Amino acid sequence: MPGNAFYSDRIGQSLPRTSEEISPLAWRGIAVLIQQRLDDGSLARVFPEYNCPDDPGRNAITGTDRKHFLHALEAHVPRLAEQRSAPDDEWNNPPPSGLPLVPDRPPDTATALDVIDFVALHIDQPTQLQRPPHRVLCPPALRLRHKRARPLH
Repeated sequence: MPGNAFYSDRIGQSLPRTSEEISPLAWRGIAVLIQQRLDDGSLARVFPEYNCPDDPGRNAITGTDRKHFLHALEAHVPRLAEQRSAPDDEWNNPPPSGLPLVPDRPPDTATALDVIDFVALHIDQPTQLQRPPHRVLCPPALRLRHKRARPLH
């Protein structure tokens, strides 16, 4: 896609992007994009999941281990865990436990940018491989091509 991918950008009617803060709407988009990268195996090189009973040697990476990713994320960005322990919302619902990437609970901008940098340092470009015929119980393995994104500094 060209640099101005959206129609409103191409015709000069886009909103100015001058905010220095990550808004709640932007955080929801960031959290969803990270969830998509967890789902497609883009973070599986560093946080591999081996979900194949036919492969006792743990040779076939089948996805991203979300639990290890989220634990590492919280360890590297501890303010994200503090955001999770915020007081109840206006309906007295407690914050979700075990989920540092809560789309509806945006962290401060510095914390959100730390999360983006953490993901950028660990992201790869996975491709699906065919399931070997002798491994009936295994999901397709991932081949990971190392293509690191640049941090936002």
